[in-house]
Amino acid sequence: MKKLTLGVLCGAALLGSMAGTAAADTRGVLLFDKTGSMSSPRWDGASRCEFGKTLMVSKAASFVSRFNGDYLDIRVFDGRGSLRSISGGYQHVASVLPVGSTQWNTFLNKLRSDLSGVSCSGNTALGDALCESADSLRSLYADGDKLMMTIVTDAGENASGACGGANYVDNKVKPKILANPVIQFDVDILVSGNVGLRAARADKDLVELGDLEEMLTVSDLERSSLARTMPSDEISQLKALAVQSGGTAKTIADKDTCNGECDPDGPW
Repeated sequence: MKKLTLGVLCGAALLGSMAGTAAADTRGVLLFDKTGSMSSPRWDGASRCEFGKTLMVSKAASFVSRFNGDYLDIRVFDGRGSLRSISGGYQHVASVLPVGSTQWNTFLNKLRSDLSGVSCSGNTALGDALCESADSLRSLYADGDKLMMTIVTDAGENASGACGGANYVDNKVKPKILANPVIQFDVDILVSGNVGLRAARADKDLVELGDLEEMLTVSDLERSSLARTMPSDEISQLKALAVQSGGTAKTIADKDTCNGECDPDGPW
């Protein structure tokens, strides 16, 4: 009886140890801004809306294939209360590998089909979409998980409730992204030609900070200080938040032809 009891105890201890060392997951949310301003035409006559959909597919593929993503929820939004998933919630996307397989092609084709039914209209509750998605990610967090969020948007917040208002990025969204554990935040911002060029020049050091960090030792305090010195407009705050979270930011002007340059190297 003593031997049996010892065996049971040892077995229970082993199971407990295995449970405690379970592999962590990478969980992500991919957001698409389907608001009215996304209907603006780009250089080739196609809308930001249609161009943004191609970015969404590319980012979903990268999340799985390049960065070993495990669970992904794909969401769209426009005005207040509109945020919804088009993927049926968090899906176990790691199962679609390897690249080029039947399940891989099915995954991407389904996403293209789901996005094709999305039209761009309405107001922009960008702050609420970011806050609600951050809360959703954290609700599923298990010890050791990596949390990631990326968004394709043309900004222009004008409809949020709880996470709207002046300087909504710094005041409302930032605390949710940078709370422990930090959510890695990535943003692609689609803008008109002139605005895009000015924003890209003004924030060049922000966009490149991630690369500079490989050559220079930049402390968290220094990273935060650099971000705070940027202009306090919406686009700059979004880009600064991406840098502070360890993510990447890209401003894509309507005149950019995007020959391999519009989807920057980075997590998504």
